[in-house]
Amino acid sequence: MTYAIEFEQTIHKTSLNLFAKYYSQAEKINGIRKSPVLGVEAKRTIVGIDSYLQCIVEVKNYKRLFYKDGYGRFSGIVGFYRLWDQMEHDVGLNVEYQVVWNQYSDREFEHIIALQEGINHLGKNKNSKIVFEGKHNFKSFTKPNPEISDYEREIFETSIVLKDNILSISFIGSGFMRYMVRNIVGCLIEIGENKRNIDDIDRLFKCEDRKEAGIKAEACGLYLEDVFYF
Repeated sequence: MTYAIEFEQTIHKTSLNLFAKYYSQAEKINGIRKSPVLGVEAKRTIVGIDSYLQCIVEVKNYKRLFYKDGYGRFSGIVGFYRLWDQMEHDVGLNVEYQVVWNQYSDREFEHIIALQEGINHLGKNKNSKIVFEGKHNFKSFTKPNPEISDYEREIFETSIVLKDNILSISFIGSGFMRYMVRNIVGCLIEIGENKRNIDDIDRLFKCEDRKEAGIKAEACGLYLEDVFYF
């Protein structure tokens, strides 16, 4: 069982979100109990540009919070995002800087600067990818499994980029079930072909029926890029 607390407040047009997660003894990764997590997020739109800041720390020892060995991992992200969605093609630009400290890694500090641009064209529907972001019941997008009691997963971020005639779709989330990504992509394809309306997605979250979610995208091109532990 996971215990979570969250506080969200808007101050001077800036959205602040403080959160904490505590995992029970049963929550383990490779036999190791998951460490508690503390985090803060800040978001604000300035002159049409969305700016965001996120800091997350993994707590190893509450008695050593003022010392380096009290933490296992820290990640900090600052970025800017601008979407032009008034044209037939959605054009987005995202600039991001990330610093990661991990005392268990060979490289204690990692600095990453990312620049992402792209064109999103999914039929007449815009921002389809945003609908999947957040916490949802993805039972309609995975193969039924009697061993799974909770089908809720959280999609933190999605990206749809067209470059050199190759459409790349990526997801960052709390976890993915069998065929979940392929079924989501299949739904996006049907939206792009105007065979399905974007409003159908909310209905699919609620109906919990795999047969209603449509086609499953081909497995070719599907791969796992990275795994994050918090």
